[in-house]
Amino acid sequence: MKKNNRSRVGAAAPNFIDRILDAIDLKWSVLKAPVAYKADLTAPMMEVEAKSVLFRSDTKQELAVVSSSHQVWQPREIVEFYLSLAAFYGLAVESMGYVQGGRKLWALLDTGEQAMFSSGRSARAYLLLTTPYDSTLAAQAQSLCLLQPGSLALPATPAKPIIVRIARSPDFLTPGDLAGIGELMRECISFPGFLEDLARHTPSEAQVKQATAAALGARGDDPSVPSARALNAVLTSLREARERAATPSSLHLLYALAHVSDARDQKRRPEDLIHSSWFGAGAKRKQFAVRALARMLRLH
Repeated sequence: MKKNNRSRVGAAAPNFIDRILDAIDLKWSVLKAPVAYKADLTAPMMEVEAKSVLFRSDTKQELAVVSSSHQVWQPREIVEFYLSLAAFYGLAVESMGYVQGGRKLWALLDTGEQAMFSSGRSARAYLLLTTPYDSTLAAQAQSLCLLQPGSLALPATPAKPIIVRIARSPDFLTPGDLAGIGELMRECISFPGFLEDLARHTPSEAQVKQATAAALGARGDDPSVPSARALNAVLTSLREARERAATPSSLHLLYALAHVSDARDQKRRPEDLIHSSWFGAGAKRKQFAVRALARMLRLH
């Protein structure tokens, strides 16, 4: 898989690992070299003590600057860990890939928790595993929800997201890892019910404005009022929903906010859409949207 593209893979036996690595463009290895510099054009190269650079064997792209003692984990080892974790929990590996040219690997594990709505809309909860190359961890795990249609990704919790940091351990998973992943699974189980509550709630005009301001940015002189551009984009999306449904619900509002957020990232950084939408600024915007809608339900 190149850059931000995704490829669906199923739970694979170890003898199919090479086929998986081929499918997601991870047949390269990670090489390590000292960090060096020149004081001027005529000076010899000087090494930076105790620092190394990690880079791809195929493209030579820099992946991370790390301590010279950093233990390099190869793409194959990371993918094998993802598959082992999925098999341990009986989960299917929906897809794998990388972002930022390979600086961070990821896998999406299908928990089977989902909700179906009218007009062909649905939501499904996943465990998202990630491993940056400058990390000493085996992976970080968090919950993620994909809204369909559109594959709109957002954190699968109305609270502060839980991030489980899984250490590289000879015991595979420690008791702390098991407890943390258990919490993530509970998030994945409960989140579809939260979305169903949104589907039963009709937001007021004021609530649409407040949620838009929280997610997409407020007007400078009033933090509860969104910018005109953001509000117009959300209202346009809601008008399209109104053509398919009698009255747009708060779920429609969440779709609209997620769609506008992703469209913003698509325009600003199309080459890095998954990174922003799943991990970066786009993910934070959509988390703000989910929290704003959760507050709306509590006040209802």
